Amino acid sequence: MIISFQVSDEVQKVPVKCLSLFNKAINFLKEVGHCSILLCTATQPALGDLKANLKIDGEIIQDLSQRQEDFKRVKFTDLTRQGIQEHPISSQELAELITYKFNDSQRILVILNTIGAVNQLAENLDSGQLNCKVYALTTRMCAAHRQKLINEIKDRLAQKLPTICVSTPLIEAGVDISFETVYRSVCGLDSIVQAAGRCNRNGERDRGDVYLVLLNKDSEKLDKLREIKWGQKIVLNMLAQKDFDPDSLLQTKVINNYFDHFYQEIDQSELSGYPTSDEGRDIHLADYIEGKQASRDYLQQNSGSELKAFSGSETIAKHFEVIDQETVSVLVPYGKGSDLIALLNSQNYQDSLSEIFKEAQPYLVNVFKNMLRGLIEKEVVYPIEFPFSDREVYAVRDSYYQEESGLNYQIKNSESMIF
Repeated sequence: MIISFQVSDEVQKVPVKCLSLFNKAINFLKEVGHCSILLCTATQPALGDLKANLKIDGEIIQDLSQRQEDFKRVKFTDLTRQGIQEHPISSQELAELITYKFNDSQRILVILNTIGAVNQLAENLDSGQLNCKVYALTTRMCAAHRQKLINEIKDRLAQKLPTICVSTPLIEAGVDISFETVYRSVCGLDSIVQAAGRCNRNGERDRGDVYLVLLNKDSEKLDKLREIKWGQKIVLNMLAQKDFDPDSLLQTKVINNYFDHFYQEIDQSELSGYPTSDEGRDIHLADYIEGKQASRDYLQQNSGSELKAFSGSETIAKHFEVIDQETVSVLVPYGKGSDLIALLNSQNYQDSLSEIFKEAQPYLVNVFKNMLRGLIEKEVVYPIEFPFSDREVYAVRDSYYQEESGLNYQIKNSESMIF
């Protein structure tokens, strides 16, 4: 007898427009494929409450509320308000706050929502005055670079050396690290809980401190980051409630309430299942998982016209993209990346291009395609030509990749990147 399992980790991070697709696919695996499904998350989204609902059998952890209390390791402090008024602060003011409190705790993680905000705060923190090493982590650094810095940070934390790490949300998942204190720029509750998981992770103290802060619009631009803005709005409304205890943010009922409001706040056309356009027709890809219904819709909408071969799975494959904006990878001159760039430029290589590209994976940085032309015009990147191949490969010039901040460029709207 063959028993099949499907394990999905960090399910709270499924993009909104993919939720109905995700639910229908999991239901199919469970009901038709007879798979056992395990969803792993610290903040279970209300996937059973959607129109295309996920058929969940229940929690595998008994007495969940009590278990949450048993594992409570942090204390939340709300710094987003002064009295009853919201209190946005600048990057400089946040740097001053961290400096003022530095003697109370000297191993600090700050998680902000955009790359621009991270780099600005790292510049505003005076490592000399603090007598402390300050790190900035963003995905303008290649994976090899980030991993090197994370290993350095872990070593310093183990030695109890003064250390400040300023990072985008990349540190919130898949990084086993523990700081005494965490500052988190307000965002969705799922990310706040993940950030809290990097504070006092190993129980070094009775309680670690998690401070919630609200950066002003000049310091953190969220105009193009809709889901973060939606989540931020809901959390700020929660914090504004009279007698609301910030420590309750970890409670199951508060998490459920957050997701209920989140799904009401977002664009319902996205929630209905990946809206897109196919040959001039507005469609939702989630409808195409049920092949018969999709075929009926297609025949109905195209009656009287010349019919083409139709496949629901092919339609999904043609349009599905997890990330809204397409990106292109550029090879950076960091570590072995410099040697690989020189090798590709020389065209004097013995291994196949596929092998070289595989070796190059840790030295790639993704940039949005709509910024690529600007990067080429500014001579930040340049294409590497291959005589007998149509592959597109771009390399970063040495002066535009730095140890402190990674790929360093200024292109319009780039401050909104969070990856």
